[in-house]
Amino acid sequence: MTHRPSHARPRRRGYTLIEVLVTVTVLALASAVVVPSLLRSGELGLQAAARMVIADTLFTQNDAIAYQAPRRIVFDVSNNEYRLEEGVADNIGNITWSVMDGRLQGGGGGEYLVDFDTDNRFDGVVLIAADFNGSEMVSFDVLGGPSSGGFVRLRFEGEVYRIEVAEFTGRVSVSRE
Repeated sequence: MTHRPSHARPRRRGYTLIEVLVTVTVLALASAVVVPSLLRSGELGLQAAARMVIADTLFTQNDAIAYQAPRRIVFDVSNNEYRLEEGVADNIGNITWSVMDGRLQGGGGGEYLVDFDTDNRFDGVVLIAADFNGSEMVSFDVLGGPSSGGFVRLRFEGEVYRIEVAEFTGRVSVSRE
């Protein structure tokens, strides 16, 4: 039996040079993949804007059904915005809404307007087209039927999303162009 002297140095625990180099290499590769996607975070804004247009279009359609009154969504391409309106063709007014618990509530607050230029959630998103049979608006009747089919196009840099409203059913869909 061999006896070790008690004064022997304990072995230090640490990382070898190989372990450190492998870790640095993995981190460098991961950052090379992640950083470019973070720089294109505006694309997330484009997706959020498309979801917002879809949700507001469906809301306008369902509100027309629920209140048995015409509703419309008006896109203003030149000002990069859209708004919801209520009433009939000769007596259209802005819908006055307030936001409570994250949901739209009738009566109060003021007009419902989404301005892509001033809303920082949509930085760089541009409303490039809205065409509903030659008009920049789509109305929904008391049964939720649209006045006409058409589309809205949103752009961020090179990405374009097209949101379509089907002519008879009012079905809303989105596709990447």
